[in-house]
Amino acid sequence: MRLIQLSCVAAVLVACPALADPVGDALTARAETCIRSEAPAVSRMTPSPNDAVTFLVSDLCAVEIQRAENYEANSRMLAQLQATMPAPALTGVSVDPATGDFKAPPGFSTPIGVQSSMLSSTLRNLQPRAKFAAFAARAVLAARSTSH
Repeated sequence: MRLIQLSCVAAVLVACPALADPVGDALTARAETCIRSEAPAVSRMTPSPNDAVTFLVSDLCAVEIQRAENYEANSRMLAQLQATMPAPALTGVSVDPATGDFKAPPGFSTPIGVQSSMLSSTLRNLQPRAKFAAFAARAVLAARSTSH
């Protein structure tokens, strides 16, 4: 009986549309659209595919990528805060859906464990995430294959 209950819970969690994150998905889509739309021009102007990927991810589409990365990291941090702090302590705390920035009222402070999480997120964001670099690499290769 317990196995059936656990199976039902697992099925609901897998199928649950509430787990989707439309804001995060939209920010990721904007970053990918920037990469996809700019890849052909960058590929034509850059002899090295690696340089084209780096230019797309680190320069040309960096703002869109940073917003998507910020939103993901800060949403995780907010979820951690919600799990560890009482709701009244989080009044006015949110993640900006346009920039992914963490928003908190003046005087708000986070517990030590969350501060460590924030530092990890900051360090991770110093390098573009692998998924955007891989997406850019595929876009550059696709652009190069259609131009030859």
